[in-house]
Amino acid sequence: MTDHRRGLIITSVGVLCIVPDGSLVRAIDAGTLTTIMWRSALVGITASLWFVLRRGRTLPATIRAMGRPGIAVGILWGTGTMLFVAAVDNTSIGNAVLILASSPIWAALLDRFVLGRTIPRRTMVAIPLALVGVSIAFWASAGGGRLTGDLIALLASFLLAVNFTILRRYQDRDLSPAPPVAFLIAALLLYLAGVEIALEPGDLVPILVLGLLVVPSAMILITTGAQLLSPPETALLLLLETILSPLLGALVVDEAIPTATLIGGALVVATLGGHAVATLRAD
Repeated sequence: MTDHRRGLIITSVGVLCIVPDGSLVRAIDAGTLTTIMWRSALVGITASLWFVLRRGRTLPATIRAMGRPGIAVGILWGTGTMLFVAAVDNTSIGNAVLILASSPIWAALLDRFVLGRTIPRRTMVAIPLALVGVSIAFWASAGGGRLTGDLIALLASFLLAVNFTILRRYQDRDLSPAPPVAFLIAALLLYLAGVEIALEPGDLVPILVLGLLVVPSAMILITTGAQLLSPPETALLLLLETILSPLLGALVVDEAIPTATLIGGALVVATLGGHAVATLRAD
């Protein structure tokens, strides 16, 4: 099997693993901060164990070599994932994943104004179209009392874009251990801040599935698979989450998908998908 085909399979499985994330968060009755603390702790422990088994004695040296970029990536990744949980608790799953999917647009703008890279014409066309799609989703929430959740998702999307920019800027460094360390630190800080640790009845199974299986598996598989693919191919596969997560939410937690979210989501998915295909052809 070629490396390219292996990358496609690994990344696809990783994306399928992350699809239940929003539905599992919605199924947890505990408070948002309690959910974030448990999710962060379990993901951090599981991913850290994987890195220890894979890197062994070289892991401490790898962590030290990350430097300030590693600290920045850890903070951004940890904050972004915590904001995603808060977003799902305050808006629809569809809107949360749709707005999060717009991160490549912010990343392109950051590439231009922070790294000084030229934005291709296809990206200049995709940016306003994607913004229109996200705006449609915002418009639906403005009348449904879920605008706060959309704004949280927008902030998470922007932080994810900043994270991508830093990763591209420091491609010569191995920054992969940063996220699990960030998860552990976030969980510890929330615990020290006095966040309620007790879970509601029925929360144990979904939080364990989320923290021990869904998120760490997706993070490890997508990170591994993406190294064997081009960025446009990875972006195309990640759009599967944008499509499948709201559908799973509708089936599992009986969450209706607003018409405006369907329209905005279709526009964003079509725009980002077309942009990825155009990039592949250009390359």
